[in-house]
Amino acid sequence: MDSSETEPVSYRFERRACPRERVRATASAVYADGRGRAGLTPIEMVDSSTGGIGLRSRCRIEPGMMVTIFHGSGTSWIEGVAVRCAADGERFRVGLAVERRMAA
Repeated sequence: MDSSETEPVSYRFERRACPRERVRATASAVYADGRGRAGLTPIEMVDSSTGGIGLRSRCRIEPGMMVTIFHGSGTSWIEGVAVRCAADGERFRVGLAVERRMAA
């Protein structure tokens, strides 16, 4: 058990301005760096907040890459920019900053 499991929520240091919610969903992501490197990979979404999504990917999605996540029947998508990528076993943990758009 780590200390975050025993500390009251008010004592934990959280650098994010928005609270995160755990998510368990699979989807597909298209990523591109604007210089010719692009790809399609299955992903697992692990958490979400107003400003971003945490995901796991089989391939490295480098910070600065544009990412489009297609989920559901493929008619729904989320766009964002990778802000971090770290090895997580045989996969990569990616932080994606997203801009929420208001409906017209």
